[in-house]
Amino acid sequence: MAIQVKEREHQDVETEQLMSGCEAIAEAIRLADVDVMAAYPIRPYDGVMQAAAKLIANGKMDVEYIVADGEHSQFEIVKHACAVGSRVFVGSSGVGWFYAFEAIAVTAGLRLPVVAICGNRALDDPGAFGTEHNDSLAVRDLGWLLPWAETAQEAMDLALMAWRVGEDKRVSLPVAIGLDGAFLTHSQQIVRIPTQAAVNKFLPRFDLGDRLLHPDNPITVASAKARVKLLMGLWVVASFLLLIGLGSRLSAAFCWAMSVSVAVSNDHIDNGGDTVRTLALFYLMMTPSGAAWSIEAWLRRR
Repeated sequence: MAIQVKEREHQDVETEQLMSGCEAIAEAIRLADVDVMAAYPIRPYDGVMQAAAKLIANGKMDVEYIVADGEHSQFEIVKHACAVGSRVFVGSSGVGWFYAFEAIAVTAGLRLPVVAICGNRALDDPGAFGTEHNDSLAVRDLGWLLPWAETAQEAMDLALMAWRVGEDKRVSLPVAIGLDGAFLTHSQQIVRIPTQAAVNKFLPRFDLGDRLLHPDNPITVASAKARVKLLMGLWVVASFLLLIGLGSRLSAAFCWAMSVSVAVSNDHIDNGGDTVRTLALFYLMMTPSGAAWSIEAWLRRR
């Protein structure tokens, strides 16, 4: 439990409190005005859950606090909340962090600035409570930014910086702040808490811009976006060449390959007509399709 060292009546001045690393993170959540926080208990990260719940119960923080049914759901919740423009926070430890890996692995690829805490603990059975960094390091090459805090003060400061850096449009990456289990998550130190005005000045409101997931803003989030546009353009060109009969068999082969590729990539968008098209293209590819009514035939007759 955080022990108040200096009176906090005046919100326009910095204050100091004795608090643990987890409590410092919860205080940063309050200062950052986080919109959605998803939680599921596992030691030693769960101290953040308790501290945040206390702030909410005391009327000091307003956040959508969602207790999930497990770590996988926990990280999926914040991933999708972030995609629709919410500032988010999440956390876990050890094997719980690994249970969420399906969601964790794709968050960086989607360029969603989710801020998380990883209360570092051993990757062992539930009884193990040793401290190691293998849980955090597992996401090192997935695109997550990985700072480590050495003190409770650093934990708070890094959390605020994580939202500032991760949400910057030039970055747009998730951040996982590492806190050594027990040694930092639960030990208490004096922490200087900045004013809300100072934090507001330092940390602008979260804005995904044109990447906001919304029915009125259809987008494609993929590194192959330019290549997809190129292939679609070539498909149109090949279809036109097939129509006029120029390079008919080669054009039919390319159109057939594109037709099959689209059908395989998303089997919900094709219907019976698309199947007939794919079969017809296959036969056009295998037969002398430009032998009669085509520019090819006209050129041969000249």
